[in-house]
Amino acid sequence: MEYVIVTVVILAFVSLRIFFGNLIGSAANRRNCGYAGWSISSLLIGPLIVWIVYLLFVHWRPISGQSRTQEA
Repeated sequence: MEYVIVTVVILAFVSLRIFFGNLIGSAANRRNCGYAGWSISSLLIGPLIVWIVYLLFVHWRPISGQSRTQEA
């Protein structure tokens, strides 16, 4: 029974890393900053650190396909 619990915990951990990597990669892709690099780095380094780097360097960019509003 102990091995089942350990296996479930490991699978949940890996699944969350994949999910958050996909989420960060999709957000970066909307801003024309790639998908694969952000997803892979989230898997290798960790989603929290990658998310902080994303917020610092990518989040301020406009979403592609969205026109900017012009101020008068």
